[in-house]
Amino acid sequence: MKRMPALGAKCVEDFNNTLSIAAATETLWLTAPPTSEVRKHLKVPQLEALYEAAFLRIFSAYENFLEDSLSHFMAKYETATYTPVAATGKTLHSSLKAALIELYDGRPYILWHGVSSVIKRSRKHLDSSPIETALIANQAMLEDYARIRHRIAHGSPDAATEFLNAATRLTGNTHGGKPGRLLRAADITDPLNQPKWIRNVVDGMADVVLQICP
Repeated sequence: MKRMPALGAKCVEDFNNTLSIAAATETLWLTAPPTSEVRKHLKVPQLEALYEAAFLRIFSAYENFLEDSLSHFMAKYETATYTPVAATGKTLHSSLKAALIELYDGRPYILWHGVSSVIKRSRKHLDSSPIETALIANQAMLEDYARIRHRIAHGSPDAATEFLNAATRLTGNTHGGKPGRLLRAADITDPLNQPKWIRNVVDGMADVVLQICP
């Protein structure tokens, strides 16, 4: 077996680097005088669009992490808490290249946003992996986060309805059906600590990532 690289820590670092872009822009906007060029050209809709773009980038990093962690486990990389065991009828591989060939199985790409699909994929290749365990434990939350992602990426009525339901479950508010408005809104649950919802959502994703691969 081989020691797993710090895939989780790298993914969380990518999350935070992207959040810093939104935070810097928000600070610039908040501190700019009302008559400044910043306020003239950077309006609330543009800020909300920035939050949506940041979240898509973060979700992409999360999907890449899932693929990387599964393929590494399939190639005999272990963590302090998990030594890979192949699922019944499967074998572990001596290289990442071989693991990816089996994982892709001739397909040009694999989708990773569907929680149930990733759980099934993990079970197909590994026995009781932390990917399976972490996703099952956080499935409802992750599915709602994916619904935010879908609403940004797709304009279908179904995506809109699913987002409204997810937004209500997560925040108690539909935010006008706008993902950027939700992500930029403050969580006012605690008067002394009111992070923006993008921070809460990303922290939830980071917790899952670190459960899989510290």
